[in-house]
Amino acid sequence: MSSDTVKVLSIFSLIAGIVGIILAFIPFAVYVGVPMSIAAIVLAAISLNAIAKGAEASKGLAIGGLVCGICGVVFGVPMCLCSAVCQAAFSNPDLY
Repeated sequence: MSSDTVKVLSIFSLIAGIVGIILAFIPFAVYVGVPMSIAAIVLAAISLNAIAKGAEASKGLAIGGLVCGICGVVFGVPMCLCSAVCQAAFSNPDLY
């Protein structure tokens, strides 16, 4: 994998991680935020693997994307559960 490709993957990882964190705190947008955070983790893992094999690229962007992706998943999953419960309560008020 070329160095330019690894840099682009690292940048996409960081962008997806930041967007995932932002969407993790918006109640019904979290359904998009968690997959974005997972994509950030995958892209960061691919980038870090290529960097470990010798591709000259910015390792900091990949690590930042990995950290942001993990934070997005950690904050997003509980919010996703809360959103699902609220959605069920609003659609059928007799349940709760």
